[in-house]
Amino acid sequence: IRVACLGSAVSCSSNLEQLCIGQCSALKDEELRDMSRRLSGTLKSLSLHQCLRVKRPQLQYERLHTLDLTGCFSISDLPKFSCPSLQCLNLSFCFQLSSEVIQSVVNALAPTTLQELILVKCASLDVLTIPSPAPHLRLLNVSLCNNLSELYVQDSPSLTKLETMSCGSLKRLHLTSVPSLEELNLSVLTSLQELRIGHAIQLQRLSLAGCHQLRKSGLWLDTDDDILEEVDVCGTPSDVADYFPLRAMAAGTLLLKQGRVTISGAY
Repeated sequence: IRVACLGSAVSCSSNLEQLCIGQCSALKDEELRDMSRRLSGTLKSLSLHQCLRVKRPQLQYERLHTLDLTGCFSISDLPKFSCPSLQCLNLSFCFQLSSEVIQSVVNALAPTTLQELILVKCASLDVLTIPSPAPHLRLLNVSLCNNLSELYVQDSPSLTKLETMSCGSLKRLHLTSVPSLEELNLSVLTSLQELRIGHAIQLQRLSLAGCHQLRKSGLWLDTDDDILEEVDVCGTPSDVADYFPLRAMAAGTLLLKQGRVTISGAY
């Protein structure tokens, strides 16, 4: 679609609620700014996929609840960002977005409406804090953020899913209060040295497999031992297994109060 045609279509659609634009190499910040002015009070869902000439879009939408900027590789800033109703934000593969820009957006959204935050392969992200409180946040995905070294998730009572796949630089992970989290897979976080999980009263399954730099001294978990059923500590130092409340040890298997954990390969 030509940008001129897009502008005409938008100007004739004052009640437009959903807009998806993909692989539009002609789309620039100026067109998005004009579109924001026209649709600020109506648009609810906006997807811009691989729009490679978009660099510093001004996104100001009063009613927008879904924003997907996946693959907009050139975006380096989100100036004057204002989407007070936003529930789902996807910045995946926005390689040039700095930690400071992402943090600023998260700070504005997390305490109010944000439910899903997807930051897959945000290459410039090195530290992220989910501020307290984040009452509605259900999903946080930072997979493939290779430079992310510290992740702090503060009071997030609704969080049910945290994705950290291939975060090879992650050294410090703090989850201050996550009472709805039932499963946490931290497998092969090879740089992880410090793990703090608070008020995880529904946590049933925890995988630390392959976290070979993690030590017992770096662990602190506030969980319900009667709820915790399965912990995978394969490939971790032997003192990590010692941290958990054990009922017995036999044949390479640790028995917790409920369920059991295979620890073959621990050293």
